[in-house]
Amino acid sequence: MAKTIIINEDTIINKIHDWLCECDADELARITGEIFGGECYNWGPDEYRLYPDENYYGAFGAIEE
Repeated sequence: MAKTIIINEDTIINKIHDWLCECDADELARITGEIFGGECYNWGPDEYRLYPDENYYGAFGAIEE
């Protein structure tokens, strides 16, 4: 039988917040692409570039051509 850890939503949110506060810019970019649909890269101080893919759902506005 597989082992299980039971956690609640508040714990998950708190742990994600802690992780976000500690991760580096490249890791933040990686997870941003995974969550919102596309590939994201750290482009400099406080700037990121998201290259949307077919999973992008418009979280940051329309795709510029």
